[in-house]
Amino acid sequence: MQDPAEHDPRDAANVPEPAPPRRAGGPVTVLETPGFYAWCRCVRSRHIPYCDGAHGGSGLEPVIVQIDRAELVRWCGCGRTATPPHCDDQGCKDGAGTAG
Repeated sequence: MQDPAEHDPRDAANVPEPAPPRRAGGPVTVLETPGFYAWCRCVRSRHIPYCDGAHGGSGLEPVIVQIDRAELVRWCGCGRTATPPHCDDQGCKDGAGTAG
């Protein structure tokens, strides 16, 4: 059995298919089930709000989130939140017209 201290949660991160619907640059609200999720910070992913590995070379790594029970999560979809990985409604408003 693997030592829990050696476990990298990115190895078990969920990337639900297909990507949830969202307005351009806006929040993505999803009823998540328990597990690990990798929230995309670079906004290059084709599966926003989830990381699909497209961040290579961006200098930005995903934020790993553990969900312990089913809950409604309001993920940031623009990458500019001050409360990662959750939307604070400011990033998409302050962005250069990316919110729909």
